[in-house]
Amino acid sequence: MWFFNSPKIIFGREAVDQLANPLYVTARKAFIVTDKDLVKLKMVDIVTSKLKDGNIEYTIFDGVLPDPPVSTVMAGAKLCTEYAPDLIIALGGGSAIDTAKAIWVLYEAGLDFEINGLNPFVALPTGTKAKLVAIPTTSGTGAETTSAVVLTDDATGLKLELLNKGTIPTIAIVDPVFVDAMPKKLTSSTGFDAIAHCIENICGKWANVYSNGLAIVALRLLFKHLPEAYAKGTPEAREAVHNGATIAGLSFGNAQVHLGHSIGHALGGTFHVPHGFAVGLALPYVMQYVIKHDAGSVAAFSETAKAIGVADWKDADAVAAGKFLAAVQDLQKAVEFPTRLSDVGITRDKLDASIDKFIEFILQSGAISITPVDVNAELVKKMLYCMVDGKPIDF
Repeated sequence: MWFFNSPKIIFGREAVDQLANPLYVTARKAFIVTDKDLVKLKMVDIVTSKLKDGNIEYTIFDGVLPDPPVSTVMAGAKLCTEYAPDLIIALGGGSAIDTAKAIWVLYEAGLDFEINGLNPFVALPTGTKAKLVAIPTTSGTGAETTSAVVLTDDATGLKLELLNKGTIPTIAIVDPVFVDAMPKKLTSSTGFDAIAHCIENICGKWANVYSNGLAIVALRLLFKHLPEAYAKGTPEAREAVHNGATIAGLSFGNAQVHLGHSIGHALGGTFHVPHGFAVGLALPYVMQYVIKHDAGSVAAFSETAKAIGVADWKDADAVAAGKFLAAVQDLQKAVEFPTRLSDVGITRDKLDASIDKFIEFILQSGAISITPVDVNAELVKKMLYCMVDGKPIDF
């Protein structure tokens, strides 16, 4: 038996107009969670104009930071509690949406709730005081669809991987107007976050037919349209990638990710590498390892590669899995994606100096348990040193 969870999703151009539609959003007061850059870029103005159309009062919390620390969540939750909204709006990338989810939990459950201890087995009262509307402004994290909340422990820098179905937004509004002008670097980074979501979850221990089907649809969109979104930024490609990222979120949100994201979170916590670059960089190395050591992953990669058109249906599983890996690496080249730790400023000397902390962070990740192969410190260390110089996995 399995469960499939999803918010209500409104997608396509002008989807944001539905903020003023009482059939979907009924509210008196909205608490907007975002960052200062989106205020400066006037993306927040798009949202507030719709709230005005619907006669909804609002206030803005623009204190969101990358890799959101728990202290930021606590500050936002205090302001939210004082404002007492019946609608919370998350506007931004994964950091803004995860911050808003945690604020929502604390607003509903009380400021004394231990957010660091959030887990799947706690019953949350979310939705009692307010609904949460998530509006992504990047095409990658899928946070608008999932039960995951990733925060940073202020004291240690450890990424906290928190899960609870009560954090799934009430509504996700997926409107490409928010990504039409996304910079090339961010397009590449967040696009590979979405691709990593699909590829990790199809070979993880929680893989299931619903998530696998969504992963295939998402990968078709991403492989076809990400190069054009990156090179030309056409509206059609932007919309396709934006939808692909949300579909990827639905996929991994119901099957979860594993070792690649454990490495990615540690890269963020130790070296402050942006999340999309971190997990996308780890992806081919994890793929190489599981292809060598897990027959189930080979079969999953083969089926997916054939379904998205990068391998032939007549290919043997091992051949198709190899073509899938090659297609991922070719796509990284097409969007000028970093392929070595040294490409993001992590030299062998820097890795040497932080290796113990880095491995500790990886092994503390809850996602490790969903990896289709056994993971230990020796494996992680070997993989990291291959990643420094871009050496193939040969063990």
